[in-house]
Amino acid sequence: MDAPLEWHASAGGQFDADSHGDLNLGLRTGAWSFVLRTDAPEITWAPSDERGRAWVTARGHAFAAGLFISPWSDGAPDPDRALRASSAGAEAGWVGYGPAGLYGGGRASFDGVFFGEMPGTTVAVPDARAVATLDAIVGIWKPGLSAWARAGVDFTGVDGEAVRSPHLVGEAHWAPATHVGAVALAPRVEAWAGIADAQDSLLQARIGGLSPWVVPLAGAAWAEWWAEDYAAVRVGPTVGVGEPGARSLGFRVSPFVDLATFGGGTGATGSAAGVGLGVRAWRGRLFADVTGGYAPWIARQEGVSRASLWVSLGWDWGAAKGPTSEAAPGPMGTYWPG
Repeated sequence: MDAPLEWHASAGGQFDADSHGDLNLGLRTGAWSFVLRTDAPEITWAPSDERGRAWVTARGHAFAAGLFISPWSDGAPDPDRALRASSAGAEAGWVGYGPAGLYGGGRASFDGVFFGEMPGTTVAVPDARAVATLDAIVGIWKPGLSAWARAGVDFTGVDGEAVRSPHLVGEAHWAPATHVGAVALAPRVEAWAGIADAQDSLLQARIGGLSPWVVPLAGAAWAEWWAEDYAAVRVGPTVGVGEPGARSLGFRVSPFVDLATFGGGTGATGSAAGVGLGVRAWRGRLFADVTGGYAPWIARQEGVSRASLWVSLGWDWGAAKGPTSEAAPGPMGTYWPG
């Protein structure tokens, strides 16, 4: 039987002192998928069976790779340093499934990056760059728990000199579902960490904001800090009613605290804390996500807000007529740029 064609779509963005929109469109059938993340198209072939999954991805970024278009300095947007950044590249990898939800494998990728001026740019525009990456991957996926780590090396060049940048990064998300009568209740702990060497602004992690595409910090701007080494944690409960994808109205409410520390290389150094409240409501595949955050102690210039708001409205993955479809476990998409 032919695999059904599934799709998803969402639109929204983060609203803060330097707001950004977010548009996501996706199609998938069998091993093939296409995703557009605002200005970043990606097409993937990912065959899988009970032993594991392979993937080959071609990707690009039109003008905002790495959010070079909106750098921050000293607690305020810094448009003088803004650059247009475009990229094109490919990635291939494989992970094998082990017992108890464990998996492991590797990936290789190559990206070309091209820079250009933005209105008001005063810094020198860098030459085009190429980045090749080799990674080993380990992880675990089971209901209520997802964690992965990748260790490897980025190969690039700066001012005509070859540079090797080793790195170790990972994420963990734990939210074991518990029901008290009709009420869903779960603790929620999420963590992000990375350590690297010899990275410049092209490779450094983007930290701050409520977008799913960065290391989060509620109240901060989207990708406000760029750092080589970092650790961040988000802690809080989740409570609500209804099951995801059910045709009746359901919702989840999630208050949380974010803590982060970061430094190294040419990026920012410091620590930050923020508090936030997220609400997700749905009816069938239709959903709305609204999350607000505030970071009372981060540095800010006069008149620059310490608050941020994330909004996303759309449809979860699924066929035009059918239930919500969950993505299969294991890393399959883009790690960089992001």
